[in-house]
Amino acid sequence: MENILSSQKVWQSWNINSELKRVFEKSDNVILPQKRDELIELATNGKENSVYKVVYNVDGIGEVEEAEVIRCKNGIAVNYTDSYMRRRDPDCMVVNNIEMTDKVTFHDRFKKDFEPVRKETLDWLANNEIILVPFMAGGTKYGYPALMVAPKNAAFFAASVYDLQGMISPDKLEKDFTPKAIIYVAPPFRHSHFDGKQVVVHNQQDGVHEVFSYNLYPGPSAKKGVYGILLALGLKEDFVTVHASTVNITTPYDNDISMKVHRAAEKVKCLSMLIVRKTDVCSWAEMSLPVKKNILLCNKVVNYNLLPMIWHFVILVLLKITADCVSQMRNVLGL
Repeated sequence: MENILSSQKVWQSWNINSELKRVFEKSDNVILPQKRDELIELATNGKENSVYKVVYNVDGIGEVEEAEVIRCKNGIAVNYTDSYMRRRDPDCMVVNNIEMTDKVTFHDRFKKDFEPVRKETLDWLANNEIILVPFMAGGTKYGYPALMVAPKNAAFFAASVYDLQGMISPDKLEKDFTPKAIIYVAPPFRHSHFDGKQVVVHNQQDGVHEVFSYNLYPGPSAKKGVYGILLALGLKEDFVTVHASTVNITTPYDNDISMKVHRAAEKVKCLSMLIVRKTDVCSWAEMSLPVKKNILLCNKVVNYNLLPMIWHFVILVLLKITADCVSQMRNVLGL
């Protein structure tokens, strides 16, 4: 993999703090992929490999295998060795240095300050090869510049960020790139600092919203973590963040049904969609995006009461399914 950043040191012109610049300077290899295929190749440590084990050396424990990455026809599949890691821990999030929050703070849960752990995390990243994924949190049109920093052997996590949030390609990256949010990934800290538990810390530092992901399951950081970033930015800049899901289902009778479920969708003023998973049978999407007060694209959603519309839609779907069942029975009976 060509080392774009290490050779050109383009981060020197980025508007990031001196601590992160020192991490990049000290790291042996800083990689900025240009497309998804490169992330897939990195995830298996080379296109010649079909299987790659993600292993970390943990002080006092030794080698810990976190996941196994397997190359597939359409990308990669990841199996977490520890079954606990195969879903999001609902209690994983804590906050630090964030005003106007009702969430558990890092100090309240762990009875210590976060700053020493933060410094250890940056020092650990500096001693590793690093992969970066710049992206727009909340969508390319109304979102905010953000950056993910992860060890190279966690490239599958970077690929999940690409699939969930997209990526700003290097040729479109502004010289004075100014991330409003940064996601740091440090998997071994789950064992060395947090007794094997998933922990994700939301931290405010010098005007930047930082998310420290101390586990490799992407849900709490690459997906819901970005939602949290937008919620925090919305409190500062006075906008509402929409969180919604869209589901497309193909029935056994080849009928396509699309359903939209809006969460906290009061005063919705604009919508955008990001597909995060798609299969032949069912596809679904989750989105988190900022809705600024000076934007008014979908004012009908504001004025309409959605509940009767949803019930009408459900009734129509049930009637359609019933009609299909009757039609199938008539065909079977020869009527």
